[in-house]
Amino acid sequence: MNKKLTVIISAPLLILGVALILFGGSLLKYTPENVQPTAIQVHLIINYEGYAPNEEYNLILSSTKHTVYDAMTLTNLSLETTGTGPLLFIVAINGIRNNHDGNNRWWQYWVDRELAPVGVGIYVLQDDAIVEWRYTHPQM
Repeated sequence: MNKKLTVIISAPLLILGVALILFGGSLLKYTPENVQPTAIQVHLIINYEGYAPNEEYNLILSSTKHTVYDAMTLTNLSLETTGTGPLLFIVAINGIRNNHDGNNRWWQYWVDRELAPVGVGIYVLQDDAIVEWRYTHPQM
């Protein structure tokens, strides 16, 4: 083989080999920032505020397009609702109804310790979200 051709072929391979050694193979990996996980984990807490023992669920959802309501339907909770989509409203959880006997307590939910700004039918969950339902006085 021609000596000049050997140098031309060997130089790029040498550079690639050195780069792999220096960067630990990270040059061979590409992870775009907009790639979402194929499954997400969600921690769901039902806080009855003393009306019943609290419940907790660790859920794995099969895709990233699940709403808070979708997550709740994967539990053994008995849910009473009204409306659909953005107007889906939780009326009762396990038989404990909003404003039962005029007690001015309502089911409200927080995601990652913030009162949710939208309804359960459209709030899309992110990986490692903590969803807490509280049976409490209005927090608006």
